Amino acid sequence: MMNISNTFIWILCLGIAILFWLILYFRDQTFKDIKPYWKWLMISLRSLATAILLYLILAPLFKSVFTEVKKPLIVIAQDNSQSILRNWPKDKQARYLADKTALETELSKTFEVLPLTFGEKPDEQQAIDFSERATDISAAFDYIQNQTAGQNLGAIILASDGNYNQGRNPLYSNPSLSVPIYAVTLGDSTIKRDVSIQRVLHNSIVYLGDQFEIQADLKAYRCEGEKLNLQLYRVDNNQEVLLKKETIDVKESDWYHSQKFVIDASRAGTIRYIVKVSPLSNEYSIENNNRDFFIDVLDARQKVLILAAGPHPDLAALKKILEGNKNYQIETKLLPGEIQNIQSYSMVVFHQLPSKTVDITPILNELNKTQKPRLFIVGGLSDIPRFNAAQTLLKIAGDTRNMNEVTGEVRESFSLFTVDPAWKEFLRNFPPVSAPFGEYQASPGANILMTQKIGNIITNYPLCMIGEDQGSRTAIFAAEGIWKWRYFNFEENKNFDMVDDLVRRVVQYIGIKEDKRKFRVYTQLKVYLENQPIVFDAQLFNESYEPVNTEDVFITITSADRKDYQFTFSKTERAYTLDAGLFAPGSYQYTASVNTKVGKQEVKGQFVVQRIQLETYQSTADHNLLRLMATQQGGVTVSPDQVSTLAEIINQNKTVKPVQYSSQRTYPIVNFKWLFALLTGLLCLEWFLRRYHGAY
Repeated sequence: MMNISNTFIWILCLGIAILFWLILYFRDQTFKDIKPYWKWLMISLRSLATAILLYLILAPLFKSVFTEVKKPLIVIAQDNSQSILRNWPKDKQARYLADKTALETELSKTFEVLPLTFGEKPDEQQAIDFSERATDISAAFDYIQNQTAGQNLGAIILASDGNYNQGRNPLYSNPSLSVPIYAVTLGDSTIKRDVSIQRVLHNSIVYLGDQFEIQADLKAYRCEGEKLNLQLYRVDNNQEVLLKKETIDVKESDWYHSQKFVIDASRAGTIRYIVKVSPLSNEYSIENNNRDFFIDVLDARQKVLILAAGPHPDLAALKKILEGNKNYQIETKLLPGEIQNIQSYSMVVFHQLPSKTVDITPILNELNKTQKPRLFIVGGLSDIPRFNAAQTLLKIAGDTRNMNEVTGEVRESFSLFTVDPAWKEFLRNFPPVSAPFGEYQASPGANILMTQKIGNIITNYPLCMIGEDQGSRTAIFAAEGIWKWRYFNFEENKNFDMVDDLVRRVVQYIGIKEDKRKFRVYTQLKVYLENQPIVFDAQLFNESYEPVNTEDVFITITSADRKDYQFTFSKTERAYTLDAGLFAPGSYQYTASVNTKVGKQEVKGQFVVQRIQLETYQSTADHNLLRLMATQQGGVTVSPDQVSTLAEIINQNKTVKPVQYSSQRTYPIVNFKWLFALLTGLLCLEWFLRRYHGAY
């Protein structure tokens, strides 16, 4: 291939063609009697056609340069949030919007113009109605950066009150935007007499019966000398129940204060709370005098029963270990003795049980009805034959008349949960515990956490193991004396962490509740904001626990005022889904149902829709932030009345100018079809002239 810009090759091809046809034509006597100009014309036609053919044989390339001039792009970003309307008369609103439209028209004569609105998110299509419930200026800058990449972005016109309540600080949010920002200062920056609850800090999840802290941050302007009455309420069945109240003195004109409340989690569920501050006389706005929020109070405590054949230091150690997890409520009982309502316990620990004097078969039969998890600790009082009959994970051929002093060795293949490598090393130094002498045979399905180390010999005999026994998660510790490990842990590290953590992990694993429901319904969230659609997912299983969706699933959503909303789920590949849309703020109960071959199945639940109050918390526009952004980016700040001047200001900015882009494209010259038409035309014309003058 060659480049057409190399004219020497073209001239060479043309010269060769002319020389060749000159020789042929002047040697041919056929045209000796015609006028010379006809001969020269035919020579020229044949030479040009031949030169083109020679040139095409070399497969030349053709280069073309395209030049495009791109106008500067001006982005007009309009804050569409609710706070813009505060203290803004309708006639001034209308005048501003008309001036903004005129500005877009004027700018479009010279520039490309991209208008967009922003609030909760940027949008190029939304009408300006000042209805957005939140303001994220940084998201608008991110959107501009992404949408204008590769374009000639000239300037940004930012029309806002400067208040943002979501996202990052716009002053530092996008340093790669290196174009002028022209800020239009909307809103009222006058400091007004006002009290607001700026934010409420709290845990999103607490446990039933615990105490937890709520912190309310208050802000007041021009209220010095006033006394504020701050109240904390819990909402029960749409009724506000006063929990706490405080009287606080405002000591300064620009005042900030954090007030803490400590309350009890006395009810389970998703609980709504409200913090209120009583309005003052002549206060600018009372919309920001209250905040509501939601806390999940979980009734997740598991009652753990420790049953023992007799007093033992292990019992106190186990109780201390398990009480370290506030989700466990521990009770200890010695057998023989009366046990009432064994089903009320989530888990049972059998310490040296069954024994020679205590048969636990009735207790196990009751636990097996609901497949309650259990932990066996084998010791000197254990009856080995009864122990072997009580479970299927471990068989011991021996008795407790002779005991081995053993330590533990972590098995590397154990994978039910992660064991800290440091714990493995530390375990080798632990004092020995007492395990029954004999042969140990573990079930193939058991997961062995530790094996017994007798002296320096590491055996395959299980010391600690986990498995499933007839549908019940079961753990076995085949020795007594765990209190020694805990005591040694404290002597070495001044804490019980390593031993306590491992025992809790074992208990936590066997205590995990497996969901065996055949009909399940979930909301994607427990607490929704009022601008988030309520979405449900559902699953239905047959008798073999295979997912199916042959039946229709229905749901009824009930509001706090007893209004029902009914929906039918859509079917996905092997499940169900429902987008119920937006709901008004409040608490809702739902009942989902499906009719199957075994009868009607129902799932009940609740969700909460939380009101968005972000736009009410700041009563004063932050024009200073807008000025800083404009100054930082080399722009200016104008008032709404000066919007029409921005066209002239931007036109005078020499950095906002068109950009010329040049691009070069290379084509094989054979792609030009007209060239072959030219070649054919030249040869046909030359042939016609030859025939006309009597040659062939």
